[in-house]
Amino acid sequence: MEKQKKYSDEKLQKFEINIKEKISKAHEELRALQRQQLDQKKYIAQADMSFSDDSRRFQNRAMLDRMVTRLKKKVSALESALLRIENKTYGVCKRTGILISEKRLMIMPTAILSIKAKQGSKV
Repeated sequence: MEKQKKYSDEKLQKFEINIKEKISKAHEELRALQRQQLDQKKYIAQADMSFSDDSRRFQNRAMLDRMVTRLKKKVSALESALLRIENKTYGVCKRTGILISEKRLMIMPTAILSIKAKQGSKV
């Protein structure tokens, strides 16, 4: 019996809904972080700070910048997954060509490797 080579349209639609929900949540988080960045910039411009305050603000700003960058990458990866759904290649392991488990794709919708291929790459 030959293994399934791609997911059905119904399953792809289920994955698409999951991905769109994750994109929506990521956009909400991104807006909140960007508001924090703006608030912090306004506060810094108005405040008369000591060196230690300035250092803490710099660390917080750097952390916010990293979080924004990470979220933007996440959104980009999720949008790439939507393109793979559109092309009907979503869920196919890039290394082995077999289907990535549904459970893995629901948890990590940006996955492009099956667990077996991922573990094999670490050994």
